[in-house]
Amino acid sequence: MIINIAIVDDSETDIRTVKNAISSAFYGTEILVRTRVFVDPNDSALLQRKYDVYILDIDMDGSETRGFELSAKIKENYPTTVIMFCSNHDDLVFDSFKLNTFYFIRKQDRLTEDIKAAFIKYIDMLSNNSYIAKNKNGIYKISLKDVLYFEVSHNDLYIHFVNGREIKERKQIAIVYDEVKNKGFVMIGKSFVVNTKYIISINKSQRSVTLTNRQTIQMTVKQLEEFKHFFDNSQGEINNDI
Repeated sequence: MIINIAIVDDSETDIRTVKNAISSAFYGTEILVRTRVFVDPNDSALLQRKYDVYILDIDMDGSETRGFELSAKIKENYPTTVIMFCSNHDDLVFDSFKLNTFYFIRKQDRLTEDIKAAFIKYIDMLSNNSYIAKNKNGIYKISLKDVLYFEVSHNDLYIHFVNGREIKERKQIAIVYDEVKNKGFVMIGKSFVVNTKYIISINKSQRSVTLTNRQTIQMTVKQLEEFKHFFDNSQGEINNDI
């Protein structure tokens, strides 16, 4: 997993301290952290690309609320990005959470401890919404909302995406299902784990489901009964005449 972090602080001393705390938080893990530093909060490069996490000082550029203003601009461009404030002004913690702040890091005395806690929370969040795939080409952090289904074939696992691309890795389908079964995925047949949000109908006579890409996948009798219950109580429709 790779996490791209932007650190925005007009104090180079504080920047070094924050970077050291981040390195300490991820030491001994398999997570690769890439940081980019911005000493000037007006640097236009800040908004030219999205970072996974922005760590913003609040009191910058002669303004006690400059970090808040910058946060609003970042969120306007990248609504789903994560903002963490890092400040000596503990009294601003309540104001920061009005801006949907992910975490408030206290510089004085608690910086290393708070950064570690912040990124533990961040990794927990990712684990609930992401899947980590590994193959000879690298490690991939995949958003589960983009996955159409997982398929095993000849001991290889294929991850099929909504946009048509795929990634291959070596993994048992049972292990995959255990990882995603509480995240909106269901087992179909013996070879498929499917994202339920992309199931548009069930054919009872054919014992099959149809996905948004019009692909059909066969299921067992037991799975059909489970799917009938699922569709009756949630989002879909059962269609006998596909």
